[in-house]
Amino acid sequence: MKDLINQLNTSGSDVSTTGSINTSTVDAQNLVTATAQKALTKLGYGSLKADGVVGSGTRKAITAFQRANKLHVTGELDAPTLRLLTPGKLASH
Repeated sequence: MKDLINQLNTSGSDVSTTGSINTSTVDAQNLVTATAQKALTKLGYGSLKADGVVGSGTRKAITAFQRANKLHVTGELDAPTLRLLTPGKLASH
């Protein structure tokens, strides 16, 4: 997760990556969380607001998703959870 955040923040100033000369960093943690919240909602794990904040509803949805997919249940958006939840949406390294 930290590698992904670093990559997103680093690419914020790379015109070839972003197509923009905006040098402000993206709050990558919120972006990743909001993407996961959208995916969890789409998959039927609740009606989550994609605000990038991990609250009790998001944790409950993550836990249910992890159980359903036979992942280690942490209630956190760890790497295995993100890989299954958002295939092709997030950089993989």
